[in-house]
Amino acid sequence: ISLGSLRRQIQQIRAWEPDVLHVHTPGPIGLLGTIASKELAIPLVHTYHTDLYSYADAYHVPTWIMRLILITYLARLASLRQQTSAVLRRDRKAVIDEGTRALLSEADVIILPTSAALQRRTLPVDIGAVRFIPTAPRMTAENPNGSTTAFRDRFRIPRNSPVILFVGRLGNEKNIPLLLDAFRELISLDDSAKLLLVGPIFRKRQFCRLLRHAGIDDQVIVTGPLSPEYIWQAYSASDVFAFPSLTDSQGVVLDEAALAGLPIVLADADLYHAHPFAAAMRLTGPDSIAFARGIMAALSSRPTVRVGGDAALSKVAQYTPDQFASRVLEAYELAIMTRGNKLSADK
Repeated sequence: ISLGSLRRQIQQIRAWEPDVLHVHTPGPIGLLGTIASKELAIPLVHTYHTDLYSYADAYHVPTWIMRLILITYLARLASLRQQTSAVLRRDRKAVIDEGTRALLSEADVIILPTSAALQRRTLPVDIGAVRFIPTAPRMTAENPNGSTTAFRDRFRIPRNSPVILFVGRLGNEKNIPLLLDAFRELISLDDSAKLLLVGPIFRKRQFCRLLRHAGIDDQVIVTGPLSPEYIWQAYSASDVFAFPSLTDSQGVVLDEAALAGLPIVLADADLYHAHPFAAAMRLTGPDSIAFARGIMAALSSRPTVRVGGDAALSKVAQYTPDQFASRVLEAYELAIMTRGNKLSADK
């Protein structure tokens, strides 16, 4: 969160003499980076990895709050061209469109991890400025010896129980109710199965109510956040990776699960068709019965077949953080060249 004097912060950025500003968030820090780029004439790269439209719906953000945020952003960017009353009459999508346009229109290069966000809706951006650069997974493809047994013992998971794993924030935007409903369907067929949820809980009371309503408390293991070492052990100790989210632009955990050799089940058709490693995944409908059937099918194939085969795993393993860094560096160089061309054209 960007706090303190905006003028002092911009002067501090000026003193660093950066060649490029890279914004990763539409929040206050992203606004600071966008303003600094504009005032200091520094090339700007903006990574759009948060589907604002889906998040606003998932968290039921009131439209009037979104309108006030938009007015604040436009005023700070000195681009409040419309009358305030006109902004206040806009609907939800138009408000998000205007805010997204205000931030991204200043960018020389816009990075999207995949085209999923563009498939869900039309973003108000210059498509010519967009580059697709998925984030590379950082986990090793080597399986630590004994990690499966150690992890199951730590969380008291019977060794013969099938484990369905989810890694990520346990919040509305990840569509956790779909996963819980699907798991309830699944244990009606196999009551030895366990659902393993790894990650921070958002709105803990709401999450606990969901668990109680589903009636599956005894079959669900919630670990909270784990260190990278234990997250890898969670992958190794599981049988299927289930990803119910309908808001993700990439889902790096999908790449990690593929590296672990887990069958992957997901419900987002847009993400599936846009993802570079879709061959390692199994797509289902976005309802609990279809999702449960997909998980059951993946469990059945787990002993003998890896979804997508070794070729898909090899493809994931070959995309390294170094390759990701090289592609981002190319985006920086393009931003510098693009900004230089703009300045030349203005002259």
